[in-house]
Amino acid sequence: MKSRRRSYLKLGVALLLALAAFALLYFGMKFLEGKMFGAEEEGLVQDSFGQITFEGKTYKPKSQMSTMLVIGLDTYTAGTEDERGDAMSDFLALVAFDKNEETYKIIHINRDTMMDVPVLGAFGDPAGTSYQQIAWAHSYGSGGDDSCRNTADAVSELLLGVTVDNYVSVTMDAVSTLNDHIGGVEVKVTEDFSKVDPSLVMGERIRLTGEQAVTYVRARGSVGDETNLSRMERQKKYMHALVDSLEAAYAKDSSVATSAVEAVEDYIVTDCTLGELADLASDFSSFTLEGIISPEGESKVGERYMEHTLDEDALTKMVIDIFYKEVE
Repeated sequence: MKSRRRSYLKLGVALLLALAAFALLYFGMKFLEGKMFGAEEEGLVQDSFGQITFEGKTYKPKSQMSTMLVIGLDTYTAGTEDERGDAMSDFLALVAFDKNEETYKIIHINRDTMMDVPVLGAFGDPAGTSYQQIAWAHSYGSGGDDSCRNTADAVSELLLGVTVDNYVSVTMDAVSTLNDHIGGVEVKVTEDFSKVDPSLVMGERIRLTGEQAVTYVRARGSVGDETNLSRMERQKKYMHALVDSLEAAYAKDSSVATSAVEAVEDYIVTDCTLGELADLASDFSSFTLEGIISPEGESKVGERYMEHTLDEDALTKMVIDIFYKEVE
């Protein structure tokens, strides 16, 4: 009898242990799922298959999407990697190509956007994060591929984990060189540049020369309201006009895609070959630009510098619109 009771007791203990282990595993996985695949308190849940649920609807990633991150550095010289090492990104744009639709959109990111920026140690190894402007991401590393990849990682984190397939960083010299290589870019000047460059007359349409183009896209102090938001509006206008000029130049001579890349070779760092960059440039002639979009947010003067805080819901909707489609 005692032997039977011991057997029952052992069986009961085993069942309790099994139930406890199952509960621990279940709730542990739920905890990790919340950590790894989305913050439920932010209204966004992502599963292990890449599908996301937001505001009661489920979405899956679009197929045949690819991305290229363009990083405009706040330096003029091509220089060595060491000379680029302290450079911050004045301009950030993620180009999202939809190969199924043969269209692309450009996500224009405010360089003042505040986030937990990934930090690299002295030997290029990950060293945590620092809450600051996303522009600082490039300043970590050698100024070469590691700085670009760190910036790409920051952009990916900002955009809810969107993959950055390729990147190219350019100095200000590249803007001037590319602008002149395609015969200039025409824009309408809508702000007062008189204190910076009197040749940029407000109200006139001007075909920008190389140096004028750099001033047009880079100047902030003593121009308009001197904010980065107004400068970003100028940069959007220039990007639209640049695409038009590239398409016109390509229509006259298809070799311009290759020659343009070769012209700026000394001023760029990229994980692509020149041939791959030339192929992407050729795609601009056949793909349709659907828009240049800036994530919504609010800018204010912080303790050290301007701070741009994003609207998380608006950011999520933008990412879903570009990279996902609803599951039917």
